[in-house]
Amino acid sequence: MNSSEHKEKISKDKAIGELFEQVKQVSLDTEISPEAIVTLLQQFQFKEKQNNIPLCIFNKGKLSPLESTIKYLRENKKLSFIEIGSLINRQAIPIGITYRRAQKKNPLFYKLTSLEVIPVSIFAHAKLSAFEAIVQYLSKQGKNLAEIARLLGKDQRTIWTVLHRARRKLQ
Repeated sequence: MNSSEHKEKISKDKAIGELFEQVKQVSLDTEISPEAIVTLLQQFQFKEKQNNIPLCIFNKGKLSPLESTIKYLRENKKLSFIEIGSLINRQAIPIGITYRRAQKKNPLFYKLTSLEVIPVSIFAHAKLSAFEAIVQYLSKQGKNLAEIARLLGKDQRTIWTVLHRARRKLQ
């Protein structure tokens, strides 16, 4: 084990020790067992992962952002059309139609190539299209037009137009 691996192991051990102490304190304060706290943390982590969509699915070319979102949630997350509808604030029947159209355009499963994600909750805004919601969110995260265009596989001018259309709708 070289010195950098040794330092990393010590820092991980230290972090785990500190986390254990915090769990013990929370357990004492709330009278919840440490095992139950760990279970709650795992459920929270799963829920957080469940409610995120990787950005890399949007630059696959053939599919619209809404089609990509629905295809990913259906195939990768194994959600029903009703569950998808409740997450993105849309009706289940059009989601099923959109999914079948997306499947015809791109029958392959998504291979994830990036860890960058966006929350599913951004699609809940009824006034915005899926594309507008994504661009608006990325803009609010401090990304410039060139970065957004690169992430989504679109032209910068398209991103500018979509962003300004979203801003106009929200005024």
